[in-house]
Amino acid sequence: MRFGIVADAHLGPAGTRVPAFHVQYGNADTLTAYQLALRRCVREGADGLVLLGDLSHSGDEESLEAGVRTAAETGLAVWAASGNHDCFLREDAFTDAVQRVGAGNVRLLTPEGEAVEEGLRLAGFSVESGSWGYTAGQDGRPQVSEWGDNECFIPFPKYKTA
Repeated sequence: MRFGIVADAHLGPAGTRVPAFHVQYGNADTLTAYQLALRRCVREGADGLVLLGDLSHSGDEESLEAGVRTAAETGLAVWAASGNHDCFLREDAFTDAVQRVGAGNVRLLTPEGEAVEEGLRLAGFSVESGSWGYTAGQDGRPQVSEWGDNECFIPFPKYKTA
């Protein structure tokens, strides 16, 4: 199985610019760059997409919904984990955006994981950040010892700030 992996899109509300230190090419339009990344995944024959957080720059509803909707429109299966930027306004902003978009091909990564192919499971877990680094959030970590011997764990953390 081939995955297109996209991280740190840092989408901003329409008419705003994300600070240049978050965008490799200066003040580029982040939505256009994100769309190009998704198109390349499709063109390269990805079987699914994995969004690794920081889809938005400030956790605003508009950016999160645009990012989720744009990924859903590829027609590929999409697994997503929120990043710390996605939780700036509310811890559940990313989850709510996925629910509002309501695309059947987009699902959130969980500690339990999802078997996507024999021997392969995708999982994600919340990480709380504080002044002393990161710790597993209240959802806990995946219990990989309970999975079958032939399953591969691919950890995709989703972050929240404490």
